[in-house]
Amino acid sequence: MNNFLSLIAQNASVMPLNNFRREKYTRALSFGLFAPLASEILEEDGIVLHPFFCNMQNFRYEIGTEYGVSALLCVALLAQDLLSPEFKNLDIGYLASESNISEEEIEFLNRYADTSDPLAILLGRDLYLHAQSELIAHLLGFIAKKRKVVFYMQDLSKEFSTNAPAGDFTSEFLLNLNALESLPENNGAFVYLSTDSLEADKLYVPRSFSMMYKIQDGNKIDLRLEGAKDTRLKIIFQENLKGTIALLGTPQLLGYPYKKILSLTKYQHEAHTCKSK
Repeated sequence: MNNFLSLIAQNASVMPLNNFRREKYTRALSFGLFAPLASEILEEDGIVLHPFFCNMQNFRYEIGTEYGVSALLCVALLAQDLLSPEFKNLDIGYLASESNISEEEIEFLNRYADTSDPLAILLGRDLYLHAQSELIAHLLGFIAKKRKVVFYMQDLSKEFSTNAPAGDFTSEFLLNLNALESLPENNGAFVYLSTDSLEADKLYVPRSFSMMYKIQDGNKIDLRLEGAKDTRLKIIFQENLKGTIALLGTPQLLGYPYKKILSLTKYQHEAHTCKSK
């Protein structure tokens, strides 16, 4: 996380998320922060950018496309005369389509381009755990270089500062914009690993999983995730979850928290018992 923060802090203040106070800002948004948590912190007044649903202005982007969304935020939150030529050459239509951010949502974000008031941006751990975290940090830092922004970072215990000089939008960084020519496609269902207070032996799922996997509330299932060992869990339906992303508690995160579901099958204990007799 320190490298991610160092890049941003060259151009802006980075404060602990717990320090955020909604009444201090006319405009505030969250990015990469678990949507229900962001909605609570923003007091349902602002914009939440995250793959999960929540009960407020919620722009849901595709899993893994955070670096594309970061570029769209540069375009949406900065006046055109503040953008470098490299930004103007980006295929905004492609980035919007692949990240699932609509033209109407970009236009709504344009309302936050007014630089007369500071903008608060709440950042979640999804960003610094992303494979393109350095590019994301550069893009967010570029926004802060061009306008007044205060960042509030999840998992940060005290204000982060750096002695490095203000960051330059260097040619080396501009070359990295080539990564924006291809955003990942993530089809299927996923599990979001969370270090919040969730029981680790339960998988919290939206109702849509009932039809997808032929399961019911309380069923025991065997779960196989990409890059992880098989796990036996109990299914818990949660009405506030929607779409194709489930929640699973974990004591610590060692990487990007979204894991693709390779298989999810009902545990056939009775069948196994009969066969063994």
